[in-house]
Amino acid sequence: MARNIIGYFVYASFFTIIFLSGIINLKAQNARFLMETDRSQVHAGETFLLDIVLENIDGSNLQLPDIAPFKIVQGPSTSTSVTIINGKRSGSQKYQYLLLAPQKVNTA
Repeated sequence: MARNIIGYFVYASFFTIIFLSGIINLKAQNARFLMETDRSQVHAGETFLLDIVLENIDGSNLQLPDIAPFKIVQGPSTSTSVTIINGKRSGSQKYQYLLLAPQKVNTA
């Protein structure tokens, strides 16, 4: 019975070390925050896509600031990616919003 407990402890310790090394590697990667749209010009009343990409950052608490005069029509749509290359782990999260440009903007 002692052999089973020791075996379980070694097994659990091994996977704990692997799990923690993955977290440490993820934290050690360069963090990036990207925002982009699907076009360079938007006309009054048109919709457009806003993509927010977080690389090696936890985006679970992501909140958009006030984006007035634009309105959120749809979103966020989310996707997550994890890549492990040569033992190095990186991850990204993408949040996509469909926004509506206002009909008229006061410039006074």
